[in-house]
Amino acid sequence: MRFTARLTAASLLAAVATVAVGAPAHADRYRDDQWYLPFLKIAEAHAISQGRASPSR
Repeated sequence: MRFTARLTAASLLAAVATVAVGAPAHADRYRDDQWYLPFLKIAEAHAISQGRASPSR
């Protein structure tokens, strides 16, 4: 009985590890579609932005 429980636990752990390792690869497709972020230098804008709009006149 103990062997069966250990085998089941090991199989479950292997299945979870396989799914968890493959998950980040899905983000590459979306990241590659965001070609405009480097072109517009969004990272530089985020570094200096305060998150507020200019005051109205």
